[in-house]
Amino acid sequence: MYKKIFILTLLLFLFNSQGHSETINLSPEKRADIIKLVKMTGAMSIMSQVINTISSNMVDSLITASGRRVPERATEIMKAEITNVWDQEIKSEKVFDYFVPIYDKYYSHKEIKALIDFYETDLGKKTVTVLPHITQEGMMAGKKWGQAVWEIAAKRIAEKFKAEGIDLKD
Repeated sequence: MYKKIFILTLLLFLFNSQGHSETINLSPEKRADIIKLVKMTGAMSIMSQVINTISSNMVDSLITASGRRVPERATEIMKAEITNVWDQEIKSEKVFDYFVPIYDKYYSHKEIKALIDFYETDLGKKTVTVLPHITQEGMMAGKKWGQAVWEIAAKRIAEKFKAEGIDLKD
């Protein structure tokens, strides 16, 4: 379990060092507009939803992989603390150091301003309102789809194993 936490921490560190290095040549005006755009789109709320879902699944997977019986209260504490840390990080706005370079890479300053103009329209405001719901429902649909695909794959694998005389029961 500690090995998995170490690997996750290492990956986050590597992601951290990459994010900061790409912001050096960015104008303060473009950075401010990117932050404005990200805030306007509700991206932080969506990211929080996604992170909380992923974190919860990660805790469940780590517990399952450990093979230990973990009290339900311990699971609740782990999930709550992970959520609290992520929420604090998002509120601190340090997260922009990671996302600004991405927007900078793919959008010119002119395009960022055009997106800001769009999100100030009625359709843009509606998009911001419905996108969290679309994201949440999309994650649920993706989970259902993934389960359906897994069932098909598992059936095909079992058929191929049987056809080739492969027995993994031992």
